[in-house]
Amino acid sequence: MSERSGTLGTVLRHEWRLLRADRAVVTVLVLFVALAAYALGTGERRASAHRSALERVAEAGRRTVAELRQQAMDAERRLGAPSDRPPEYGPRDPEFVLAATRQRNVVLPPSPHEALAVGRTDLYPDVYSVMTLEIGINPYPQALPSKGAGPIFGRAIENVTSPRRLLVGHFDLLFVMVYGYPLIIALTCNLLATEREEGTLALVLAQPIRLRTLVAAKIALRGVLIVGLALLCPVIGIAASTGFAAPGDGTRLLLWAATVVLYGAFWLALAAWINASGRGSAHNVMVLAVLWIVLVVVLPSALTLAATELHPVPPRIELVEAARRARNEARVTANEEALRRQFLERHRDRIHDQASMHAAMTTIVEPAPVGNPLLDGFFARHPKLAGDRRFTQMSLFYVLLAAQEEAVARRTAAVRDRIADSLVSRRAFLDRWAWLAPASLVQRVLSDAAGTGEARYRRFFELAAVYQAEQRAFFWPRVFHAAALSPADYDRLPTFEYVEEPAGSIVRRSLAALAALAAFAAFGTSGAVVAFRRFCAV
Repeated sequence: MSERSGTLGTVLRHEWRLLRADRAVVTVLVLFVALAAYALGTGERRASAHRSALERVAEAGRRTVAELRQQAMDAERRLGAPSDRPPEYGPRDPEFVLAATRQRNVVLPPSPHEALAVGRTDLYPDVYSVMTLEIGINPYPQALPSKGAGPIFGRAIENVTSPRRLLVGHFDLLFVMVYGYPLIIALTCNLLATEREEGTLALVLAQPIRLRTLVAAKIALRGVLIVGLALLCPVIGIAASTGFAAPGDGTRLLLWAATVVLYGAFWLALAAWINASGRGSAHNVMVLAVLWIVLVVVLPSALTLAATELHPVPPRIELVEAARRARNEARVTANEEALRRQFLERHRDRIHDQASMHAAMTTIVEPAPVGNPLLDGFFARHPKLAGDRRFTQMSLFYVLLAAQEEAVARRTAAVRDRIADSLVSRRAFLDRWAWLAPASLVQRVLSDAAGTGEARYRRFFELAAVYQAEQRAFFWPRVFHAAALSPADYDRLPTFEYVEEPAGSIVRRSLAALAALAAFAAFGTSGAVVAFRRFCAV
């Protein structure tokens, strides 16, 4: 055993001297380090700017609520505690507060490891203005929570990104790992061809050393160098950006490391298999380059194209048009103008100008009209909100808005369900056939490990839908019945807090992909072992 270890150590030291003397290998490794460093630098700059922008948005929302709360406290000191009368338009009026806090956007906090992978951050919005009493609809059908779920009424604050940049993508560490990492392995793993061409391989094997020991030493040394550098990159990136302070950092880093090791093992085994053919250096490099193009570029693109063609998603404009038609139909059914004219006609003796009209609309409480299908249906679904069905004209206007929101949700349900079905089918297709493309598996796992994958955005929109329901539960009763807000009510305002998915869940979701990568590596290793049994050194 000690003799074998000594032989292996001797071969490793000899191979290390050869690698250091090989300018091509040194150049390729330096290029790999430079690319990784540049990717980390650009990723950190983008992530830092992204974090600053999102923090400004979140701080603006917090500042708005704090200012309103202070104004409500000043009003209470000046006017006393809120009474049963409808409040004047200001910080104690729920309608005023609702309008002011629309700027309190729902924000998806940036991932602590965004510097490693841009992922979906340039495709999906991470700032969303949720509406509680306004007719709008989520324009991002790809982010619908799930089939049968109501739409998120609101507007996405879109990233203004160049279409060319979206098409090309960002140069980040994920890009280097998926595309550059296997290419570096292919370019540096000319294991035996040069020695065989120069006639020195037979002399080496004439020494007391086995072929498998020589090949194992060559692969092990290259694996330690290249895979080691690839593993060092995320550690440096995390340490330079946010540090290892976030929960689950260790688990995410281990997931990243396991993926990189298995991906590297697959390409090392593939390179060894090609070298076992006994052909020349140029042939080996050409075959590995073709395999790189097929496995890294062609197959992932073909899978995406097949998923798009086999499971087409209805275009975004179809959802927008359906929502527009539903909104117009709901407005016609609501018949707001007729209700307002009837109110003004009933109280024309009290209305002389804009001020008196506003006073009448916010203070006169009347029974809600009967026979309006929109109102009757809304009150049937929400009997607690109906109360005694007596409202001010302004409150009735907001009841009609809420009823129209629900009508739009019902009338767009078919389109949304078709979109959800198509997306589920597309994701299932990609999950089913992703094992054909190792690069797709790696990209998906590394994006999830960095916290910029599609799953995180789906979770964000699901939590945003929950937050909107909480907003409605808080504001609807107060707005509909003109209940004044006290400073204590501001402490009970619904708040949005994104809860990160546990790192263990991400690992469990990635196990199938890791198993597929391990199977690829095992297959390549088996092929190389069998091929080297027939290898001729001369």
